Amino acid sequence: MTTAFIFFNRACTALARIFCLFILFSHQVEAFGNGCSPTWKEKQEECPYGHLLPGHVTMPDFRSGWTYISVFYGYVPFLVALFLVLRFLLYRGTSDILICIGIGLTSFINETFLKNTIEQHRPGQVDQITVIHKDKMYNVGSCNVSCGMPSGHSATATIMFILIVLDYFCLTVCKKLEPRTFIIYFWIAFIICLPTPISRVILYDHSSEQAMAGTFVGILFSMIWISATHWFHLNWYPKYGEPIFKINDFVLLYHTLPVAPLSTLQQIVAYEKRRPYGTTDSEPREDVNVRDTSLIPTEDVEDPEKME
Repeated sequence: MTTAFIFFNRACTALARIFCLFILFSHQVEAFGNGCSPTWKEKQEECPYGHLLPGHVTMPDFRSGWTYISVFYGYVPFLVALFLVLRFLLYRGTSDILICIGIGLTSFINETFLKNTIEQHRPGQVDQITVIHKDKMYNVGSCNVSCGMPSGHSATATIMFILIVLDYFCLTVCKKLEPRTFIIYFWIAFIICLPTPISRVILYDHSSEQAMAGTFVGILFSMIWISATHWFHLNWYPKYGEPIFKINDFVLLYHTLPVAPLSTLQQIVAYEKRRPYGTTDSEPREDVNVRDTSLIPTEDVEDPEKME
C-alpha cells in the first residue's frame, strides 16, 4: 500500500510539472508565431471581440446558448487528456502511453510547424467581421494572437476520437470487451470529441476551412501513428497483460493492447484461437472460450483435461 501511495504521489508531481511545461510551451509557441499578430494587438489595444480564456478559447461579447456549449467543447481536448492520464494511473498500461504520445506529437507538430509555416490569420485578426442580431451590430472574431491554419483543437479532438475508439475496438475484437460496451464507449467519444471543430467556428476562433483542415490533420496523423505502432502490436501482443516494471510486488507498468490496424486484428484473433487470453499452456487449445474485460490478467486458466 505504501509503494502504491509513493507511486501515485510521484505520478501526480510529474503530471503537474508536465502541465506547467505545457503552459510555458504554449506561450513560447505563441511568441514564435508572430506572423499572424492581429491589428488590435499591434496597436496595443484590448481585444474588441471579448476576452481570451485559458486554453486559447475566446469568450465573445456576442453570446447565445451555443456560445457556452462551444466554450465547453473548447476544453474537451484537455478533459480527454485528463481521462487518459487517470486511465493510465488506474491500469498502468502501455496502450495509454502510446495514445498520449501520438496525441502529443500531433499537437506539437501542428502548433510548432504547420501553423507557423502556413501563417493564415484567424477570423477578425485583419478584416473586421460584423453580424446583426436583434437589430444590433456586433464585431466578431478571435482574441487569439497566433495563426489559425490548421485548427489545433480540431486536430487533437479528432485523433483522440480515432485512437481511443480503435483501442476499445481492438479489445472488442479480441473478446476482452463486450460489443454492447464498445457501442456505448463509441457514442460517448463521438458526442464528446467530434463537435469540437464546429465549436471553434461558432466562437470565431477558426474559420470553417481551418477547422476542416485540423480535422484532416487529426485523421492523417492518427493513420500514421497507427501504422507506426503496427510492429509493436505484432511483436508484443503475446506478452499482453505481463508486467514490464515492478517495485517489490507493485507493478508500475503493464503491457496492454496498443492501437493496431485491422490486418493486425485478424492475426490476433487467429492467435487467440491457439492460445486463449489468460492461459500459459504451450499446447493449442480451442475448446476454451475465455472472455475477460479487464486490462490486467488474473490467474491462469487450468485445463479441464488435466484436472481430471
